[in-house]
Amino acid sequence: MPLLVMAFIILFLYPSDVRIVFNPPILFPLLSSLTFYPIVIMVAYVAAKSFLMEGSCTLLLMGAGIILLGASGSILGWSVLLSGPGTSMTMLGAGVLASALLILASSVLNSLGLPVCIGVDRSGTIALFYSLALITTVVLASAAALGVIPSFFVEGKGVTIIGDVVLRTAASMFILSSLLYMRLYLKERMELLYWYSLALLSFGVGLIPISHQTLFGSLLGWSGGLTFYVGAMYLLVMIVKAFRRPACA
Repeated sequence: MPLLVMAFIILFLYPSDVRIVFNPPILFPLLSSLTFYPIVIMVAYVAAKSFLMEGSCTLLLMGAGIILLGASGSILGWSVLLSGPGTSMTMLGAGVLASALLILASSVLNSLGLPVCIGVDRSGTIALFYSLALITTVVLASAAALGVIPSFFVEGKGVTIIGDVVLRTAASMFILSSLLYMRLYLKERMELLYWYSLALLSFGVGLIPISHQTLFGSLLGWSGGLTFYVGAMYLLVMIVKAFRRPACA
Protein backbone atom coordinates (compact mmCIF):
# COMPACT_ATOMS: atom_id res chain seq x y z
CA MET A 1 0.00 0.00 0.00
CA PRO A 2 1.51 3.38 -1.02
CA LEU A 3 0.37 5.09 2.18
CA LEU A 4 2.11 2.47 4.30
CA VAL A 5 5.35 2.97 2.33
CA MET A 6 5.17 6.73 2.84
CA ALA A 7 4.49 6.24 6.55
CA PHE A 8 7.69 4.19 6.90
CA ILE A 9 9.66 6.86 5.00
CA ILE A 10 8.26 9.57 7.28
CA LEU A 11 9.14 7.54 10.38
CA PHE A 12 12.68 7.16 9.06
CA LEU A 13 13.13 10.86 8.28
CA TYR A 14 11.19 12.35 11.19
CA PRO A 15 13.79 12.05 13.99
CA SER A 16 16.67 13.13 11.74
CA ASP A 17 17.72 16.61 10.69
CA VAL A 18 18.66 15.94 7.09
CA ARG A 19 19.25 19.39 5.65
CA ILE A 20 19.23 18.36 2.01
CA VAL A 21 16.92 20.66 0.06
CA PHE A 22 15.39 19.92 -3.33
CA ASN A 23 13.26 22.83 -4.40
CA PRO A 24 13.37 23.68 -8.13
CA PRO A 25 11.28 26.89 -8.40
CA ILE A 26 8.76 25.66 -10.97
CA LEU A 27 8.47 22.00 -9.93
CA PHE A 28 6.01 22.24 -7.05
CA PRO A 29 3.67 24.74 -8.76
CA LEU A 30 3.46 22.50 -11.82
CA LEU A 31 2.90 19.35 -9.77
CA SER A 32 0.10 21.00 -7.82
CA SER A 33 -1.60 22.56 -10.84
CA LEU A 34 -1.28 19.63 -13.25
CA THR A 35 -1.97 16.69 -10.91
CA PHE A 36 -3.50 17.48 -7.52
CA TYR A 37 -5.85 20.31 -8.47
CA PRO A 38 -7.44 18.57 -11.52
CA ILE A 39 -8.22 15.54 -9.34
CA VAL A 40 -9.76 17.84 -6.73
CA ILE A 41 -11.97 19.43 -9.41
CA MET A 42 -13.18 15.98 -10.49
CA VAL A 43 -14.00 15.05 -6.89
CA ALA A 44 -15.93 18.30 -6.46
CA TYR A 45 -17.83 17.54 -9.69
CA VAL A 46 -18.76 14.03 -8.52
CA ALA A 47 -19.86 15.40 -5.13
CA ALA A 48 -21.98 18.08 -6.82
CA LYS A 49 -23.57 15.58 -9.21
CA SER A 50 -24.38 13.23 -6.33
CA PHE A 51 -25.80 16.11 -4.28
CA LEU A 52 -28.17 17.02 -7.12
CA MET A 53 -29.51 13.46 -7.07
CA GLU A 54 -29.52 12.77 -3.32
CA GLY A 55 -29.56 16.16 -1.61
CA SER A 56 -26.98 15.02 0.93
CA CYS A 57 -25.38 17.78 3.01
CA THR A 58 -22.38 15.53 3.61
CA LEU A 59 -21.64 15.53 -0.13
CA LEU A 60 -21.98 19.31 -0.23
CA LEU A 61 -19.56 19.83 2.67
CA MET A 62 -17.19 17.24 1.26
CA GLY A 63 -17.08 18.97 -2.13
CA ALA A 64 -16.51 22.42 -0.60
CA GLY A 65 -13.82 21.05 1.71
CA ILE A 66 -11.99 19.33 -1.12
CA ILE A 67 -12.09 22.53 -3.21
CA LEU A 68 -10.55 24.45 -0.29
CA LEU A 69 -7.83 21.82 0.02
CA GLY A 70 -6.99 21.81 -3.67
CA ALA A 71 -7.06 25.58 -4.06
CA SER A 72 -4.83 26.02 -1.00
CA GLY A 73 -2.32 23.52 -2.37
CA SER A 74 -2.29 25.18 -5.76
CA ILE A 75 -1.83 28.65 -4.26
CA LEU A 76 1.00 27.31 -2.09
CA GLY A 77 2.92 26.16 -5.15
CA TRP A 78 2.75 29.45 -7.01
CA SER A 79 3.09 31.70 -3.95
CA VAL A 80 6.51 30.17 -3.19
CA LEU A 81 7.77 31.89 -6.33
CA LEU A 82 6.30 35.25 -5.34
CA SER A 83 6.29 35.47 -1.55
CA GLY A 84 8.68 32.84 -0.22
CA PRO A 85 8.10 29.80 1.99
CA GLY A 86 6.93 31.69 5.09
CA THR A 87 3.89 33.25 3.47
CA SER A 88 3.24 30.10 1.42
CA MET A 89 3.15 27.87 4.49
CA THR A 90 0.78 30.32 6.19
CA MET A 91 -1.55 30.16 3.18
CA LEU A 92 -1.40 26.37 3.21
CA GLY A 93 -2.00 26.10 6.96
CA ALA A 94 -5.01 28.38 6.97
CA GLY A 95 -6.50 26.68 3.93
CA VAL A 96 -6.07 23.09 5.12
CA LEU A 97 -7.53 23.96 8.53
CA ALA A 98 -10.68 25.36 6.89
CA SER A 99 -10.82 22.33 4.58
CA ALA A 100 -10.37 19.86 7.45
CA LEU A 101 -13.15 21.57 9.40
CA LEU A 102 -15.67 21.18 6.56
CA ILE A 103 -14.67 17.57 5.91
CA LEU A 104 -14.90 16.75 9.63
CA ALA A 105 -18.39 18.30 9.70
CA SER A 106 -19.29 16.08 6.75
CA SER A 107 -18.04 12.93 8.49
CA VAL A 108 -19.81 13.79 11.76
CA LEU A 109 -23.11 14.40 9.96
CA ASN A 110 -22.73 11.04 8.26
CA SER A 111 -22.00 9.33 11.57
CA LEU A 112 -25.07 10.91 13.16
CA GLY A 113 -27.23 9.82 10.24
CA LEU A 114 -28.21 13.39 9.29
CA PRO A 115 -27.09 13.59 5.67
CA VAL A 116 -30.09 15.06 3.86
CA CYS A 117 -30.87 18.72 3.16
CA ILE A 118 -34.62 19.15 2.80
CA GLY A 119 -36.40 21.88 0.84
CA VAL A 120 -33.41 23.61 -0.70
CA ASP A 121 -32.54 24.77 -4.19
CA ARG A 122 -29.83 22.21 -4.86
CA SER A 123 -28.22 23.89 -7.87
CA GLY A 124 -28.13 27.23 -6.10
CA THR A 125 -26.80 25.63 -2.92
CA ILE A 126 -23.92 23.99 -4.80
CA ALA A 127 -23.02 27.27 -6.48
CA LEU A 128 -23.16 29.09 -3.12
CA PHE A 129 -21.03 26.60 -1.19
CA TYR A 130 -18.41 26.16 -3.90
CA SER A 131 -18.19 29.92 -4.45
CA LEU A 132 -17.78 30.48 -0.71
CA ALA A 133 -15.02 27.86 -0.63
CA LEU A 134 -13.08 29.67 -3.36
CA ILE A 135 -13.71 33.08 -1.79
CA THR A 136 -12.51 31.75 1.57
CA THR A 137 -9.32 30.53 -0.08
CA VAL A 138 -8.67 33.94 -1.64
CA VAL A 139 -9.43 35.78 1.63
CA LEU A 140 -7.12 33.53 3.67
CA ALA A 141 -4.35 33.77 1.07
CA SER A 142 -4.67 37.56 0.95
CA ALA A 143 -4.62 37.79 4.74
CA ALA A 144 -1.45 35.68 4.81
CA ALA A 145 0.22 37.76 2.10
CA LEU A 146 -0.64 41.03 3.89
CA GLY A 147 0.59 39.76 7.24
CA VAL A 148 -2.84 39.81 8.87
CA ILE A 149 -2.31 36.15 9.77
CA PRO A 150 0.97 35.65 11.68
CA SER A 151 3.59 33.67 9.78
CA PHE A 152 3.41 29.92 10.29
CA PHE A 153 6.96 29.18 9.13
CA VAL A 154 10.47 30.62 9.44
CA GLU A 155 13.04 29.25 7.00
CA GLY A 156 15.87 27.53 8.89
CA LYS A 157 13.92 27.41 12.17
CA GLY A 158 10.76 25.64 11.14
CA VAL A 159 7.08 25.99 11.89
CA THR A 160 6.10 28.59 14.48
CA ILE A 161 4.04 27.71 17.54
CA ILE A 162 0.79 28.92 15.98
CA GLY A 163 1.66 27.19 12.72
CA ASP A 164 2.33 23.94 14.56
CA VAL A 165 -1.02 24.15 16.34
CA VAL A 166 -2.87 24.89 13.09
CA LEU A 167 -1.20 22.13 11.05
CA ARG A 168 -1.48 19.48 13.75
CA THR A 169 -5.11 20.40 14.40
CA ALA A 170 -5.87 20.04 10.69
CA ALA A 171 -3.98 16.72 10.63
CA SER A 172 -6.02 15.45 13.59
CA MET A 173 -9.26 16.48 11.89
CA PHE A 174 -8.35 14.65 8.68
CA ILE A 175 -7.37 11.52 10.59
CA LEU A 176 -10.55 11.60 12.69
CA SER A 177 -12.66 12.10 9.55
CA SER A 178 -10.86 9.15 7.96
CA LEU A 179 -11.68 6.93 10.94
CA LEU A 180 -15.34 7.96 10.87
CA TYR A 181 -15.63 7.23 7.15
CA MET A 182 -13.80 3.91 7.54
CA ARG A 183 -16.24 2.99 10.28
CA LEU A 184 -19.09 3.81 7.92
CA TYR A 185 -17.43 1.71 5.20
CA LEU A 186 -17.19 -1.30 7.53
CA LYS A 187 -20.89 -0.87 8.26
CA GLU A 188 -22.21 -0.28 4.74
CA ARG A 189 -19.44 -1.88 2.62
CA MET A 190 -19.57 0.96 0.09
CA GLU A 191 -16.22 0.88 -1.73
CA LEU A 192 -16.14 4.63 -2.38
CA LEU A 193 -16.01 5.27 1.37
CA TYR A 194 -12.94 3.04 1.67
CA TRP A 195 -10.91 4.99 -0.89
CA TYR A 196 -12.09 8.33 0.46
CA SER A 197 -11.09 7.30 3.97
CA LEU A 198 -7.59 6.39 2.76
CA ALA A 199 -7.30 9.75 0.98
CA LEU A 200 -8.20 11.66 4.15
CA LEU A 201 -5.77 9.56 6.18
CA SER A 202 -3.04 10.38 3.66
CA PHE A 203 -3.72 14.12 4.02
CA GLY A 204 -3.58 13.88 7.80
CA VAL A 205 -0.37 11.85 7.82
CA GLY A 206 1.19 14.14 5.20
CA LEU A 207 0.69 17.23 7.36
CA ILE A 208 2.71 15.76 10.23
CA PRO A 209 6.16 15.91 8.55
CA ILE A 210 5.24 19.22 6.90
CA SER A 211 4.71 20.67 10.38
CA HIS A 212 8.10 19.31 11.51
CA GLN A 213 10.33 20.51 8.66
CA THR A 214 12.88 23.27 9.27
CA LEU A 215 13.74 23.93 5.62
CA PHE A 216 11.17 24.32 2.86
CA GLY A 217 11.82 21.65 0.22
CA SER A 218 13.68 19.35 2.63
CA LEU A 219 13.43 15.56 2.38
CA LEU A 220 11.06 15.54 5.35
CA GLY A 221 8.86 18.18 3.73
CA TRP A 222 8.82 16.26 0.46
CA SER A 223 7.79 13.09 2.30
CA GLY A 224 4.72 14.98 3.52
CA GLY A 225 4.04 16.48 0.10
CA LEU A 226 4.32 13.10 -1.62
CA THR A 227 1.93 11.63 0.93
CA PHE A 228 -0.56 14.27 -0.19
CA TYR A 229 -0.11 13.02 -3.76
CA VAL A 230 -0.78 9.49 -2.52
CA GLY A 231 -4.03 10.86 -1.12
CA ALA A 232 -4.79 12.39 -4.52
CA MET A 233 -4.19 8.97 -6.09
CA TYR A 234 -6.76 7.45 -3.73
CA LEU A 235 -9.21 10.20 -4.69
CA LEU A 236 -8.61 9.36 -8.35
CA VAL A 237 -9.41 5.70 -7.67
CA MET A 238 -12.59 6.83 -5.91
CA ILE A 239 -13.55 8.94 -8.92
CA VAL A 240 -13.04 6.02 -11.32
CA LYS A 241 -15.16 3.79 -9.08
CA ALA A 242 -17.84 6.48 -8.86
CA PHE A 243 -18.13 6.85 -12.63
CA ARG A 244 -18.44 3.08 -13.00
CA ARG A 245 -21.46 3.03 -10.71
CA PRO A 246 -24.82 2.83 -12.53
CA ALA A 247 -26.06 5.94 -10.66
CA CYS A 248 -23.27 8.01 -12.20
CA ALA A 249 -23.86 6.80 -15.72
